[in-house]
Formats: sequence, C-alpha cells, structure tokens
Amino acid sequence: MSYRILAALVAGLSLTVAGYIFGLHVASGEQAKRDLAASEAQRQQAVAYAGEILRRQATADGLAADLESARSAQASNNRIIYRDVIRYETLTPAAARVVLDGRWRLLHDAAATGTPTDAAGLATGAADPVEDASAIEVVSDNYEACRGWRAALIGWQEWWEMFKR
Repeated sequence: MSYRILAALVAGLSLTVAGYIFGLHVASGEQAKRDLAASEAQRQQAVAYAGEILRRQATADGLAADLESARSAQASNNRIIYRDVIRYETLTPAAARVVLDGRWRLLHDAAATGTPTDAAGLATGAADPVEDASAIEVVSDNYEACRGWRAALIGWQEWWEMFKR
C-alpha cells in the first residue's frame, strides 16, 4: 500500500509541476502578446512620424524650388537693369551727365548703412563727388541685395509657418 501512496504523491507532484510549467508558458505567451502589441503600436507611430517627416521635407523642397525659381527670374531682371545702366552711361551725352556732390554720397551712405551722418561733414560735403552712372550702379546693387534678402526672408517665414503647425 505504501507504493500506492508514493505513486499518488509522485503523480500529484508531477501534475502540480506540470500545471506550474503550463501556467508559466501561458503567462509568457500573454506577455509576448502584450509585447507584440506594444511593438506594433511603436511601429505604427514610427511609420506615422516618418510620413510626417516626408511630408514636411516635400513641402520644404517645394519652398526651396519656389525660391530658386524666383531668384532665377529676378536674375534676368537684374541683367536688364545692368544693361540699362551701361546704356545710360554710354548713350547719355556728357553735357547731360551730372556729378552728385559729396553731400549726396554722405546721405546715401547713411541710408545704406543705417548710421547717422556726421553733421559737420554733411555741411561741408566732406566726401568725394560721385558721377551719376556710378551712383545708379551702386543704388542698383543695393536694391538687388535688398530684393535677395527680402526673398530669403519670405522663404524663411514660409518655412517657419510650415513647421509651426
């Protein structure tokens, strides 16, 4: 009879151990399902983020292309302006040409740099005079630079508005 009890104890212990192992297996399977669901959510989030990056990159590329086309269009206008400056210089008779005094140069430099003009220098015209063609060329260069900075600033503002959303 002792063998029967021993066999029953061994069978009970085996069933308990088997149940425990099966429980671990089920628990690890459920954890694996949770891990899989979490990794799938992370993958979907990464795909959505990558899609947003691609969308924003396409918008930024479009803005860059627009800026480049605007610069190209303006470059042809700048060439026309320079041709007109050269034509003015070569076609205007000497009697119709003017020389701007030193005060004009001081006022122009003050406007271009944003620094106040020396009152004493302005009163005496302390700068060298400048010929009209040279003045037109300098003013044309200044406006060309301003248009370039303006276009770049507009591009930066559009870029900021795009990424601010």
